[in-house]
Amino acid sequence: MSAISSRLRWARILLIPLIVAAFAFVATTQVARATEVCNNGQSITMGKYWLNSNLWGASSGSGSQCIWNTSQNGSTIAWGTSWNWTGSPNSVKSYDSSVLGWHWGWQISNTGLPIQLSSNQSVQTSWSFNLNQTTPGGIDVSYDTWISPNANLGNANPSDEVMVWLYHSGGVQPVGSAQTTVTIDGMSWTLWEGSTSWQVHSFVANSNVTSASLNLMDFYNYLISRGSLSSSKYLLSVEQGTEVFTGAGELDTTSYSTNIGGSASTPTPTPTQGTTPTPTPTQGTTPTPTPTSTSGASCSVHYAITNQWQGGFGATFTITNTGSAAINGWSLQFSFPNGQTITQLWNGSYTQSGSNVTITNASYNASIPPGQSLSSEPGFNGTWNGANNAPAAFTLNGVACRVV
Repeated sequence: MSAISSRLRWARILLIPLIVAAFAFVATTQVARATEVCNNGQSITMGKYWLNSNLWGASSGSGSQCIWNTSQNGSTIAWGTSWNWTGSPNSVKSYDSSVLGWHWGWQISNTGLPIQLSSNQSVQTSWSFNLNQTTPGGIDVSYDTWISPNANLGNANPSDEVMVWLYHSGGVQPVGSAQTTVTIDGMSWTLWEGSTSWQVHSFVANSNVTSASLNLMDFYNYLISRGSLSSSKYLLSVEQGTEVFTGAGELDTTSYSTNIGGSASTPTPTPTQGTTPTPTPTQGTTPTPTPTSTSGASCSVHYAITNQWQGGFGATFTITNTGSAAINGWSLQFSFPNGQTITQLWNGSYTQSGSNVTITNASYNASIPPGQSLSSEPGFNGTWNGANNAPAAFTLNGVACRVV
């Protein structure tokens, strides 16, 4: 008996840390899902964002979906959603998502929205997620953004919906029909155009990704250049989540941020436009301050095509002061190799004579400290025909720069 009692006593001792560990695991799991909601219209506030339990198409099938918050660090959040839907394979059941700005009303202030598209402000966004489909079905993981001529739209329909699909499965397609293929922010997309109660413009990634860093303004500028969208309209909101048609699964957003007129964390390097919100400069305006001598200064220039379509393209310049003295006022000169023409430029002003181009600073980005890059990069939209090669050489205030 004493031997058996001894073994039982040691068994109880060994069980204690296991029980403690089990409770610790449960506590950790509960912290990971701080709040969870599953009913249509419920929401969870996460700083400037709010999570929206949006089961708008549930009547086309049967099932459920829940959404929860995971963590928040400044403007970067993590959250998750799980679902199980049956029913019509061609009808969306839900779009559980995070919302920045408007969604048939305004819930949170100080989001940076709305902004007028003509201001050409950066809408820099970064998203990394894990997807697990336990029952195959149709889904897309996408941005859903809303645009209206009314900056203070209340509980009324907008005029335009611009979607950006990063991932889709189950053979689902956007509203309307495919129009063209375009490269934006280093990725290939198929543009779909259609309409419901408003115009729907959908960019579908031609290769699924689970991590991306995008400037959504690049997509709006492309639509403007096609005549599909008016620059006088306002961006009201940026949403990101998953449209579920059928099936079961879970989407875990491990890192997400959207910043208006600023920069976002970038899980993958991609070209981006300038990050300072400013009106588009007028061609030929005189920059301030007047450029001063940069004797002994050196520089490098990186030219990146951020998007391209038939007959048109967008590009940015990264200008770096690699010298030991500050540059106070700058003028960048180069020549297009294929007769390209600038039609619109931001974060500076320009003149063009034939293939020769001069870009000069705006009042807010005249200075480049030694060892640093220009904080508000100049960028432009332009036209091309036949070929669209990059300029081979650049000079800054008359000094030849290294091309990188």
